[in-house]
Formats: sequence, structure tokens, C-alpha cells
Amino acid sequence: MMKKFLSAIKGVISELVFAVASIMLGLMAVLVVWGM
Repeated sequence: MMKKFLSAIKGVISELVFAVASIMLGLMAVLVVWGM
């Protein structure tokens, strides 16, 4: 039971990290395009 819970939390955390990273990349791309 506990292992399932921990793996679920790990999955959620990795999803959040991926979402934040993609958002940051998108913002950087927008800034670069605007800078030009």
C-alpha cells in the first residue's frame, strides 16, 4: 500500500517538474522571439 502511494507521489512530482520545465522553455522562446 505504502509503496503504491510513494510511486504515485513520484509520478505526480515528475509530471509537475515536466510541466514547469516546458512552461519555462515556452516563456524563453517567447522572450527570444520578442527580443528579435
